[in-house]
Amino acid sequence: MEGKGSSFKKLSEWELRIHSHSAFRVLGVPFGIAESASRIFCMAEMVRGGAVEYLVRSQEKIFSSAEDRVAINKISEEIFSVDAHDQTIFTVGESILDLATLGALKNGLGAVVVENINAPKFSTWISCAASKKGFFSVVNYRSGDEGGMYSISSPVTPGEIYEGPAKSMVKLTDTLQGIFDENIFNTGKVNMLTLFCLSLDKGKSIVHDIEQKNEEGKFVKLDVDNRYSKAYRYGIFLETKTADSFLNLGRSIWLPTSDRSRNQGSIGIQE
Repeated sequence: MEGKGSSFKKLSEWELRIHSHSAFRVLGVPFGIAESASRIFCMAEMVRGGAVEYLVRSQEKIFSSAEDRVAINKISEEIFSVDAHDQTIFTVGESILDLATLGALKNGLGAVVVENINAPKFSTWISCAASKKGFFSVVNYRSGDEGGMYSISSPVTPGEIYEGPAKSMVKLTDTLQGIFDENIFNTGKVNMLTLFCLSLDKGKSIVHDIEQKNEEGKFVKLDVDNRYSKAYRYGIFLETKTADSFLNLGRSIWLPTSDRSRNQGSIGIQE
């Protein structure tokens, strides 16, 4: 699929990881955050797809928000609110997970409500990471005109995510609202994400709701481990123009120690 006249280009997991880290650095993301952003980004692309296209399309947006600090407010022992100031899920995702698991480790449940966040649909890594820590992970997000969505992962099967529209999960929403005893579902916000982490004991109350909706066909199963393994083994295929823009963006941070890197060494946003 790659070659003269080909409309797609194959990238390996290594290329995706190395160039995404460089791309985030070029766009002004601090080194440590760029590393975690790359992890979240790579899983999103390898499992779901669309992350590279989003990065290429949203360079100016990412660059303009890179230096903004997120604002964190502690609502209770279990709940934090975060204003991401238009940063993406890639750059704030790990912090969101840390805050949610902090409450869950202490009390068996934790939640983080994030406002003004971009690209919340690429939260696959967060769901998996929380469930692999031993928690029920429930992500509720809204972005633009997409409407509300749920993304759920269980510690029993942490390599699987179940997704479905929030409008068909009213009972689950009510159950979560009751567990936390706080008005944490603000339907007036457009770009937002809420991460819930619940222990096995606390999560029992939502299992029935999830199983019922799954039987009704309201959820779509995402086999994360299988998709990631296949992408790792066989690579991913991107539209050539998108792939070239992504690779050039990553290469633009190379130090000018050779003719090749000198020719590609100007740091800046790619057209």
